[in-house]
Formats: sequence, structure tokens, C-alpha cells
Amino acid sequence: MTALIIFEKPKQARTVCKVFGQGVQDKKTHLVIPHNEIIGTNAIAVWAIGHLVQLSQPDAYDKKYKEWKLEHLPIIPERFTYQVIKDKEAQFNIVKKWVHDPSIRTIIHAGDPGREGSLLVDELLILYSNKKPVKRLWSTSLAPAAVAKAFGNMKDNSHYIGHVRSGMARSYSDWIIGLNLTRLMSISIMDSLEEEHKRTFKNSLFPVGRVQSALLSIIYQRQLEIEQFESIPFWDVSIEYEVDGELLKAKWYRKSKTKKDEHFYIKEQAQVMADYFRGKPVTIEAVKRENKLVRPPRFYHFDREDPHLKERYGRRPVSRWGMNRSFSPRGGVTFSSLFGTIR
Repeated sequence: MTALIIFEKPKQARTVCKVFGQGVQDKKTHLVIPHNEIIGTNAIAVWAIGHLVQLSQPDAYDKKYKEWKLEHLPIIPERFTYQVIKDKEAQFNIVKKWVHDPSIRTIIHAGDPGREGSLLVDELLILYSNKKPVKRLWSTSLAPAAVAKAFGNMKDNSHYIGHVRSGMARSYSDWIIGLNLTRLMSISIMDSLEEEHKRTFKNSLFPVGRVQSALLSIIYQRQLEIEQFESIPFWDVSIEYEVDGELLKAKWYRKSKTKKDEHFYIKEQAQVMADYFRGKPVTIEAVKRENKLVRPPRFYHFDREDPHLKERYGRRPVSRWGMNRSFSPRGGVTFSSLFGTIR
């Protein structure tokens, strides 16, 4: 009996499969795993590259939706269908070939633990009309011991159906909200423009989405707060005094049950308080000593990496890309991209 392990990403597949030892063969499009005690059989490992399929566009349900008209809205399919993402057809077919391979008797779903990872592999198995039993690998760690333990504790994939349904609900709602409101906004904005502006914005899209619209609103509200902010002047009162040859500084504050206020908002009040303290003797009523935890420096981030590379090793910014790419497969860099972090 041969098992098929379906991962979400190729790097994830190669990292997890290290737990099976040196006998794993990398065939570029898949991994060949010899018989082992961890899963009790031999296996083939394949992977997606993120989502390989997406919900069909409106014109797949009705050709009339190719033309954007307000009278078509809202577009809500009776039953959602999927289509393969064009530049991922080859990978879709590789996974499909192995799912249908007669030597494969059982499938191990190894998508990321969570809603999206569950949906990503399950939607493929649905489109492949899979009838073979499916077990779910659920591991939040890529450490070998954690992975081996997760393989030993696999449950039937149906145990995680709630995650899949949640992912489907999210994708359906994104489709309904995003596509309908994007068409509504784009048509409405274009209809409201003067003719000269219509030419400027011809074929322009005004997208609306679950995440980007909410984020844009937050940014807009923050900008309004900045523009409407009124600076309120305040004055602080502090004193300096010498104790055993050491200069200390103390700041006046007023503490109530609800807050601590250390500012005066009327200059004359601050001046009266300053005059009161001037020349008066200072009494230290209590000394409190405490140990403070000083955290180690944070991992390097690319936007802070260049100065250190240049100072220590004389490396130009362009040369660090090859270095980071070589570190990535060994776990030295979390992502070999612009926003990677060296750990």
C-alpha cells in the first residue's frame, strides 16, 4: 500500500519529509518516501503552490455577465463552481495524476493547520472526485519530533470539516461582496464623472474587498484624526538636586484614582509650583531597587541588515540576496524575500 501526502508548498514538503530520513528521493515534481515506521508504509509526497483553483468568474455562470451592468446585480450563483488558475494548471495536473494513481490507497492531507490550509487541499480532492480515504496531518511545528508525533496522531479528515466549511464560507462571502460591490462602485463612479474624466479613467477598476476596504477606512479615519488634531500647549515642573555627588532629576505629577497627570495646562500655575519648590530642601522618603530584564537584540530584518553587512563585512546591498537565498533552505532565513528575517 502506498500513501500520497499532499502538502501546501514545496518547501514545506521537503522540510517535513526530512523526518523520514536519508532515503527520501527528490524527483523535482514529487518526493519518493521509502517504507518507514512513522507512517507504516511507503509514500509519495506532492504539493500545491498556494491555491491551485479559484471560484469561477461571473461569466462562467452566464455569458451576459461579461458586460458590466447595474441591472445584473447582485450576482449570486445558485451553486459555486471552481476553475483552475491558468498559470498553475501544470501543478494541478501533477497532483491529480497521483490522486488517481491506482497504487495510491490512502491520502494524507498535509495542508497548513487552520481554515485556509484545510480548504486548499480539500477543494482539490473535491474537484478530483476523490473516493480514497483521507487522513489529516495537523502539526503547528516543523520540528522533527513534533512532525513525527503528528503523523502518529492523525485523524480522519472528516474530523476537520468545520475548518473546511469555514474556509468555503469565507471564500463565498469574499466573492459575493467583492465582485458585486466592485462592479457597483466602478459603474457608479464612471457614470458620475464628466466626459473628460471618463476618458482619463476609461477601463479603470475601483475594487472593493473584505480586507482592503476595511483597511482603507482605518487609514482614512486616522488621516482625518491627524488633520483635525489640535495641539494643546502644556508645561512641566521638574527639579534637579545632588545626592552623594550624583545629580538626580525629579518631575512633579498629580495622581488621582483614575489617572496620573504630569502636565500643567496653565502657565501661571506651573510658575507658581516652580517658585514654591525653588530653594526648598529635598527629602528622599523611599528608595526602590528592581532588576529589569534586558531582552536580546531582535533577529535581523532586511531593512536593517545592510548597514551591519557593510560595516562588518564590506558587502554591498546587492550581494546579500545570493547569501540569503543560500541560507533559506537551511532554515537560516525565514523568507528569502524583501521582508525576510535572519534568525
